[in-house]
Amino acid sequence: MANLFLAICLFRIALPLLILTSALFRPSALSAIYLILLLCSALVPVPTTKSMAGSTGIYLKILIVFSVLGFLLQLAFQVVLLSLPPYGHFLEVCQIPETILTYCGFVRLDNANGIIITTWIAPEIVMVLTS
Repeated sequence: MANLFLAICLFRIALPLLILTSALFRPSALSAIYLILLLCSALVPVPTTKSMAGSTGIYLKILIVFSVLGFLLQLAFQVVLLSLPPYGHFLEVCQIPETILTYCGFVRLDNANGIIITTWIAPEIVMVLTS
């Protein structure tokens, strides 16, 4: 009984709150994916040994895939910007490619302060650790 209560608390309260927090931190296409996963979480049954082999297991695998993929894409984007000196010289500020990447959730962090960097990077780390 205690295991079921813990599963309900984690799956119905903690996980949706963390997904919502990660989605609200920054408005981008990556956050829209988290919002869709948040809306789908109400339709997925609470994890049990039976449901983990079915829809709950699939949902959690999808959540893991999207969070790890978002993290790796963000990491790869920052590595590419760092590896071609000077930082992000091929992305001109306020040009179409830079604007599109910003809407997708990939931003240049060269002129950003610590709070802005945390706002753009922390949701990916939180979602990877949570999932």
